[in-house]
Amino acid sequence: MATITLPQEIHVLYEFEFTPPTKDEGDCFDQTRDLSSVSRTSFVHLRKTQSNVDLELSGEAIHFLASLEGNIRPESTAKQFPRIINRIASLWKKPLLMDNYFEDLLIDQRGDRKGFPLQVAIEIATLREFYYTVVFPKPSRIAWGKDCE
Repeated sequence: MATITLPQEIHVLYEFEFTPPTKDEGDCFDQTRDLSSVSRTSFVHLRKTQSNVDLELSGEAIHFLASLEGNIRPESTAKQFPRIINRIASLWKKPLLMDNYFEDLLIDQRGDRKGFPLQVAIEIATLREFYYTVVFPKPSRIAWGKDCE
């Protein structure tokens, strides 16, 4: 088995194409909202001041990490971003909140994020897959005998 070491400066950025819903899909999307005037730096004031909770693993996070098998355990993430593991540990048994947090971690909603180092992105994606297949598998998307997709 070969080991590949990648440089730490590699970051994963996610790109996706967005098309607003049509009138047939409902009026739940506010197409009148103009975001062109929102500055990329306007989110800086929303960032909270870092505390010990952000810089160190909590007891709950340590127990959470110990409960995971080695191939699932996000060790690089725990070292580089303890606040993320603390948050995951606190949300682990709350599927709806965990869904939202995984999405926030893996999809750049603001457009100005640098992305995670490759190993961290892989660990988060692996943990997400484990969560959706083992911990809280998503129910079948087939309703009334028809596929909903």
